[in-house]
Order: sequence, then C-alpha cells, then structure tokens
Amino acid sequence: MNCFDRRSFADCAGTGSDSHRRIHENSDSARRISEVSQLRLRRFVLALLATLFTASLTAAPPIRLTTDGKQKMDPVFVANGAEIVYAAQVSFSQISLMRLDVAERTIEPFNSGAPTSELCATFSRDEKTRAFIRNNANLHVLLVIQDMESGSTVEHNPGGGFAGVRCISMAPDGSRLLYAFPETEGDQQIFSLSADGKTKMAITKGGGVDGSPRFSPDGRWIAFASTRDGNFDIFTMTSAGEQLYRLTEHQGYDTRPAWSPDGKRLAFTSLRDGNYDIYVVDIDGTNLRRITDHPERDDFSWWHPNGKQLVVVSEREGKQDLYLITL
Repeated sequence: MNCFDRRSFADCAGTGSDSHRRIHENSDSARRISEVSQLRLRRFVLALLATLFTASLTAAPPIRLTTDGKQKMDPVFVANGAEIVYAAQVSFSQISLMRLDVAERTIEPFNSGAPTSELCATFSRDEKTRAFIRNNANLHVLLVIQDMESGSTVEHNPGGGFAGVRCISMAPDGSRLLYAFPETEGDQQIFSLSADGKTKMAITKGGGVDGSPRFSPDGRWIAFASTRDGNFDIFTMTSAGEQLYRLTEHQGYDTRPAWSPDGKRLAFTSLRDGNYDIYVVDIDGTNLRRITDHPERDDFSWWHPNGKQLVVVSEREGKQDLYLITL
C-alpha cells in the first residue's frame, strides 16, 4: 500500500493507531501480570515467615528443672503450677517424694523424715486430700490417704505384691482413689477405693493387665492402659467402668496417660517408634502428635495447669531430670 496515496492515507493512519493501541495494551497487560506476580510473591514470603515463626515457637527447647540426675518418676504439678511433686531415687534402697519450687529451683522432701520408700503422689483438685504409695515391708505397700483439713490418715492394705499398685489417681473431688492390682493370677484390674478406705469396688473386669488409671479433670472419665487386646494401648471409660473406648491401636507400647486440664487431650508414653517418647492425642483418638524425639528415654508426662506445657522425666547422657516442654 502507498501511504502517499490520498485514498489510502487514512488506512495507513488507522493501521498505525491500531499498532500503538496494541503496544499500550500489551504494556498494560505486562504491568498487571507483574503486579499479580509481586502480590503472589509477597503472600508467599509472608506465609513462609509465618510458618517459620510458628515453627520457632513450637520448637522452643525444653527447660531443665532439676540437675541432680537421679532416677525420677510420677511428677505432678501442685499449687497452681508453682510446684512439682515427684518421686526420686534418693539412695540405693529408698525412693522418696520430693517437692520442687519451679521458679526458685529449690527441692525439699515432701514428707520429711519418711523412713521407707514413698511414691506416686496424687491430689484432689483443691489439694485438701492427697494420697501416695508407701512401702511398709519387702515388696509390700500401703495406700495412704490423708485429709489435710482434719489431719486424718487412712492406710489401706491392697494385699501382697508391689508392682500392681504402681500408679494411683485421686478423684478431683477427693471422694475416692483409683489403683490397679492383680487379684487374680495373670490379670490385673482397676479398683475404686473410697477416701475413708471403707468401700472398695472393681472398675474393670476384662482379661489382661489394666494399669495407670487417671481421672479426667471433671471426674467423669478414666483413662488407662490395658493389654486386653494384646499389647498395651490407651483406653477411656466412664468413672463407673462403662462406655469403653480404645484411643490407640499400635503394636508399640502405649501407657501412662495424662489428661490435659480441659479434658480434651491425653499425653502418654509410647514405644511405637522404637524409643520411649511422649505423644499427645485428642480424646477421640485423632490428631496424634509426637512431642519428644530423642535417642534417650522421655517418660512420665504431666500437664501444666495452663494446658500449654508438659513436665517430663527425660534421660540425657544416662541421667534423669525433670524438663518443662512447651507444646
């Protein structure tokens, strides 16, 4: 086409206008694409930073609360989280209950001058009733229940044997105590004992070994470990022994459940990954989460009243101490 031809000049001018318009449109499109790309990049960076920040919070290192390295077990928070009562191997032949001031890191005997081994302390919600296991002869123990207001003490003899009453649990209202004991050969059941020691009742009647019973914070439920289905798993039931529910189902060893303060989760010890570690699961068996991951042993977890931390007995370099873990 000859652009100097008058008839075709307008056509040439129009062609140039279309070309400029396309250039502008392409420029606008490129600018919009660039803006979208920058927006997506900013969102990605913000999401990445949020993930890293959250990970840094959940990965906070455990806080070491004791440093003596002695064998320890059964820590429980008291005094609204200000203190921890636990059992420690104080000599070759004696286990004693100790009280740790969490803020000051000072430790003193729970029962000063106790001549024999004591372990597994448990408390009512208001801490006016407490109980523990006391060794009164070779491989024989008593259940000791104390009313701190009246000063009365009840001693209950569950029978022969030591391992069967390894773990006890006080009802939140202080009315009764749970313990496990092998009354029949080969089986071990969970029993309920009134705080005055007068009324005893079997809560479980199934085959296998039932142990580590724990009352829920509201006293309506009991969590425990059992071999009734072959290996140790975590179960729950009502405080009357009904509505049995299996929370874990694994060939590994699951035991020592501990209720969260709101009653919605359980922490427990498991060998499912080849080592003693702490896990947390919802009470319907979902949202299983591994809390510790160390080649040495982590065991005996207990919730802080804030529901955000656990105290755990951890073995490091062959020595055991209490550690505070933030979830």
